[in-house]
Order: sequence, then C-alpha cells, then structure tokens
Amino acid sequence: MGRPARSRSSSLRTTAFTLASVVLFGSGCAGGKDQPERAAPVAVSAKAPQLRGEDVDGRDAESGGRPVLLAFLRPTADNGSKELAAARSSAVVAQSMATQYGANGLRVVIADTAGTKADADALINLAYDWHLDGVQLLTAEAAGEATAQYGVATTPTTYLIGPDGTVLQRWDSTLSAQAVGPAVQHAIEGS
Repeated sequence: MGRPARSRSSSLRTTAFTLASVVLFGSGCAGGKDQPERAAPVAVSAKAPQLRGEDVDGRDAESGGRPVLLAFLRPTADNGSKELAAARSSAVVAQSMATQYGANGLRVVIADTAGTKADADALINLAYDWHLDGVQLLTAEAAGEATAQYGVATTPTTYLIGPDGTVLQRWDSTLSAQAVGPAVQHAIEGS
C-alpha cells in the first residue's frame, strides 16, 4: 500500500513553509539582524583578518603591531551548558595570559560567537562578573564580524596572532595554561 494522497491545500502549505524557511534562514537572518557570511577557517601561518569595531567599553578593537590572543567563546550560552563551562574555563586562562603578559605587549580579546544575537547588556555585565580586567570583550557586532571572518564554527576556538598579523597558533578546544603559556611567551619574545 502506498502513501495516502495529499490534498492540494496541504501541498501548498508545505511549499509555502519551505519557501519561508529558505527566505528567513537561508538569508542569514537571525534575531532580526543579518549575520555576516562565514569565511573558511583561518589557518596557522596565514595572515589574520584585521579586527574592527569596538569592545564593550567603547575602546577600539583594531589589531596590529602587538601579539594578540583572540578567543572565540560562547560566554552568553545558557547556564549549565557545556558551551558556558568551556567558555568560563577558557576565559580564566585568557585572563591569566592578560595578567602575565599584558605589560609585555600581549593583547587579549574575547569574541562571543553568538554575534549579533548576543545581548549588549549581558556582554557588559559579563566583563564585570567574570573580572575580565585587561581583556577586551568585543561588542556583539564586532564579535559577529570577527567570527565570520575567522570562519569559526565551533567553540572554543582561539588564535595567537603575531605582531605582523600572522597566525602563530590555533587551539580548537578549551584553553589550558600549559599549552597557551609557552606559545604566548615565544610570541612576546619574538616581537
């Protein structure tokens, strides 16, 4: 026995739903704001895309001339989620790197991969709640653009960028001070 025949109105509803899905989701529309189109992931030894925009404190986020530790995290993920736990753990290591190497020229930047869907007030509160002193937390717009430019699809993903703008190292997992510290120290000494 075959499938029962579908009514014409049922078929039209299915077609209309499919078209609406393509228009809404295929265009990159999320949360009422357009998300930038994602590029391919940036490889080690490649030239890193230039950071643009501001952080949540209104400071310029442009990179260049100094080593940069750029962490793509989901610090605004739902409480109790694995993404939030990984973001918090990686943020602690990023904060440690800022404390240890900030005076020697290291810039530490965190981008919330929620992009334009991230709540601006939640990001500002996060900087204070997590004591991210010496760490630049990008605005939702700047983070969305950076996430797309760097081709970040999963979190946590972290890049170490040299003063000349070349990607020196990339980590696709929760940061550990044992892995990041020596690489950062080498980048500082080489600058």
